[in-house]
Amino acid sequence: MRVLKFGGKSLSTLESINRLAEKVSAFKDKDFIIVVSAMGNSTEDLIKMAEDAGPTTLNNESKREIDMLLGSGERVSAALFSLALQKYGRKTQSFTGSQAGILTKGPHNNASIAEIKPERINKALDENSIPIVAGFQGVDPESKNVTTLGRGGSDLTALFLAKHYKGHAELYKSVGGIYTADPSTVKEALLIKKLNSNYLNEICFWGTKALHTKASLLAAEESLDFSFYDDQDFRVQTEVVKNSKQSNLNICKLNNVGVLLCTNQTIGDGFNLIKEKLGADNINILASAEDQNTSRFLIDFKDLNTSLINFEKDIEPQNLDFKAISFVSNTYLSAAQNKKAFKISKNYDVKRVLTSQNRITFFMRASKEDQLINELHQEIVLPSQDKK
Repeated sequence: MRVLKFGGKSLSTLESINRLAEKVSAFKDKDFIIVVSAMGNSTEDLIKMAEDAGPTTLNNESKREIDMLLGSGERVSAALFSLALQKYGRKTQSFTGSQAGILTKGPHNNASIAEIKPERINKALDENSIPIVAGFQGVDPESKNVTTLGRGGSDLTALFLAKHYKGHAELYKSVGGIYTADPSTVKEALLIKKLNSNYLNEICFWGTKALHTKASLLAAEESLDFSFYDDQDFRVQTEVVKNSKQSNLNICKLNNVGVLLCTNQTIGDGFNLIKEKLGADNINILASAEDQNTSRFLIDFKDLNTSLINFEKDIEPQNLDFKAISFVSNTYLSAAQNKKAFKISKNYDVKRVLTSQNRITFFMRASKEDQLINELHQEIVLPSQDKK
């Protein structure tokens, strides 16, 4: 079973959908499934409309309506892709997440997939029809409500389907594969041709946008093999292989990092307070400390709009404009690489550093973070590639 997933940039126009449908229509495979994201920037447009139309503070009822709204984008793509394939003589059926049997758990706007019961997909396959699934969404079996999986959740849909059918996921992207840094920031970024799923999960956690973090975690936990493809020539760019021993370096960035203080709270109590307020699935706590009965947390807010959060009196926001630049190896960082990275960072206004055996993370306020990324790449990543 092949599971083909097409991202929003790949589906940005009707011309793009038609081009992809023409190429897919030539596939001779009997069994394959297509998963689609919303067209272009339609999700961002829907979010903006929701912010303009809705209340400034969202409750669960508001988040339910946002899921109803956002899920429409992928349904549009699925129906249009289905129609385009029919034009080229293929038999197709498009499905919403609910119709595809994608059962979810967790909060609105950031649910997870609990299981898949794809009776209608199976029936379509039996009838030699190509199933086209709206990604990013499912249905909560208890409330019967539509729920969405968080930004980039179509990746999770595709990998979960590949896991269910013991197949291979093919993620078609406008940027192709995974690079040593974001190509839009670093022009000299190099394509990583092969990496293992554990390393992919780590760089996604620290900001690489190639894959939804829930999808990268699923891939790591299940040791899934899958591939990234170029959406123009349909050639494989990056292979994710569980036993890959190839050495890799990557520079990634988190854009929405800040500090929260919890007064009169231990670290444990403060974490519970923040988790209750913001939702454990909506944030990652990167570091914590306790001083004079006040706990301090360095937090990746992921996709949360911190300007819309009504912080309570026991949670005090500080410095909500940090960027986190991480230099990550899939093995150990050498002493020379560590020394060079810290030397480079002294030319920038770095406020804090976190380190591990294979990672250095620099925290700084927004201004020159892209310059730091480019210098780290030029001085450390490129020379390491020349030695291979």
